Amino acid sequence: IITINGEDYNSAKEMLKINDVYHVHGVGIDLEKFTSQNKDNKLSIRNEYGYKKDDFILIYVGELSHRKNQDMAINVINKLKDRIPNIKLLLVGDGDLKYKYKSRVKKLNLEKYVDFLGYRKDVNRLMMLSDIAISTSRQEGLPVNIMEAMATGLPLVVTNCRGNRDLVSNNENGYVIEYYNTTNFSDSIVKIFESDSLNCRLSKSSLHSIGKYSIQKINKDMKLIYSVYV
Repeated sequence: IITINGEDYNSAKEMLKINDVYHVHGVGIDLEKFTSQNKDNKLSIRNEYGYKKDDFILIYVGELSHRKNQDMAINVINKLKDRIPNIKLLLVGDGDLKYKYKSRVKKLNLEKYVDFLGYRKDVNRLMMLSDIAISTSRQEGLPVNIMEAMATGLPLVVTNCRGNRDLVSNNENGYVIEYYNTTNFSDSIVKIFESDSLNCRLSKSSLHSIGKYSIQKINKDMKLIYSVYV
């Protein structure tokens, strides 16, 4: 059995009562494609995509679905629009709940704060122009979008579910917030917004730890596991 997060690994060990249970760090990400953000590239890409220098941009990459729970992200923006007037949320992805979420954004008069970008092949560039990566997911395995954000050096604010909490450590590379606690989620974003030193510290922590999630490292680990049985 090969697992990709701590919860599944422990469950497999306890429930299946077998010796051959392994834990690898997901499917791996390409660290040549997702690289550390720098100020010049960030501003250049913002200009190319039509965003302003002083926009405060959150990015959430994921299928628009019940599982990914973009409802909560929209509610967070509704709380933050007065505290951070230049806030933007980029919802990257498509899904069955697209029209429901768009309707909610319209009902709350949040059209100028939330951009629905659909399915994209330029996620690395969208990460590069952003300030914080978020996840309001109800459930994860080991989320690639969070690993991609870490490789870009983005601070993270995520919900407390398996996968998310494997990648994000409270007050180290971001904040892990309990389900539906939009107040704490919003406050964590404001905390990062108001402190350049905190932003920098969280960013460095993500960049420091991302190496073990590289596709090269994962491939090496998988070959080692399979070599035992060949």
